[in-house]
Amino acid sequence: MKNYIDKLFILDGILLAVVGILFFLCPLQSLLSFAFLIGILMIGAAISKIVHGWHSSFKMYTLISGVIDILFGLILIISPMATIEMLLVFYGAWSLVRGLFELVIAFKNKNLGLNFRTIQGVVTVIIGLLIVLSPVAIVFIIPYIPYIIGAYFIFLAGSEVYIGCHA
Repeated sequence: MKNYIDKLFILDGILLAVVGILFFLCPLQSLLSFAFLIGILMIGAAISKIVHGWHSSFKMYTLISGVIDILFGLILIISPMATIEMLLVFYGAWSLVRGLFELVIAFKNKNLGLNFRTIQGVVTVIIGLLIVLSPVAIVFIIPYIPYIIGAYFIFLAGSEVYIGCHA
């Protein structure tokens, strides 16, 4: 670990892993009860990302992604008991945009291929699409949404820890 910021990414990853595990342990209750907690974590992750972004060559990406994360976090804090459908659409859109940003960065770095950033971007886009499209078939998919979100948080946690250790 190079510095304090890298340690924040690791802490962020650990917190996201805890939230992901909670989605597996209490799937339906997590969708209803943890919106406030997720909002706080999103804002914390966004602040960490923005601070880390000042020291990277992709300042615009980290600022835009951080602002999106903060807005999503605020929506969850302001109205934590919003309908599941609305929560899923916002969360899916956030995941989709985040994954697309990862792919754009990999493309700009001429690093698109079988590597960490590309895999993270593709997985995030797929999960975002699954979540965004789920309200169309909500009756069939709702039992699986908490597990998809939990898996995404665990995947994101691994990504944050990886970035913290290899930045």
